Amino acid sequence: MSCVLGMISLVGLGIAIYYTYKRAGEAAVGYGFTAFFGLLYSLVGLGLGISSVRDPKYFRLFSIVGIVINGWNILFTGFLLYWAILR
Repeated sequence: MSCVLGMISLVGLGIAIYYTYKRAGEAAVGYGFTAFFGLLYSLVGLGLGISSVRDPKYFRLFSIVGIVINGWNILFTGFLLYWAILR
């Protein structure tokens, strides 16, 4: 489940960035909400990934992939927010 949430967040952020780029950097309010919900999905996915890695009955590969994807999404969203504050 953490891998799925990470992919949903990654696709949502990618689409928001693409359409912001197409509008010459003018982001609509909906793109901000997409980034916010993507961040929430990534935080939940990271928690689920960490909890499922500790449980021996789950397959660990998808949990580790979910942790990596969600971690990168959180770092990237933080970078975008930091960059937006500087501009």
